[in-house]
Amino acid sequence: MLFAGRLRAMQTRAVVFRSDDLTLEGQIIIPEQPRAALLLCHGIPGGGPPDPTDEGYEGFARAMAASRFAAMWFNFRGCRGAPGEFSWQFVEGDMLRRLDGSYRFESEGPALTRVQYDLAVELALP
Repeated sequence: MLFAGRLRAMQTRAVVFRSDDLTLEGQIIIPEQPRAALLLCHGIPGGGPPDPTDEGYEGFARAMAASRFAAMWFNFRGCRGAPGEFSWQFVEGDMLRRLDGSYRFESEGPALTRVQYDLAVELALP
């Protein structure tokens, strides 16, 4: 495979791995004689349809490979079509004892996305 910008040969491989009961996918791009490796984790879901001109982390990985960086990218759960939910857990704080949440996105047609946001909060009030 050739990248038109720099005309350097590169290998592109699909990457598939399990996270709990989900299958997540990505890609690794390896240029000739890579000088370093990058792991690009895409983790911010969007509520609307993606910009068709935005190549996302895949485009960024190709640009980095053109500069001789091996680059692997994948989407976290619930991001850019990956299965599952995008979620987080609170670790530590002074007044907050708990702050856990998750997003769930469901397509309602070509121009409409339903977003469900679940949040659990516990405060430590003096």
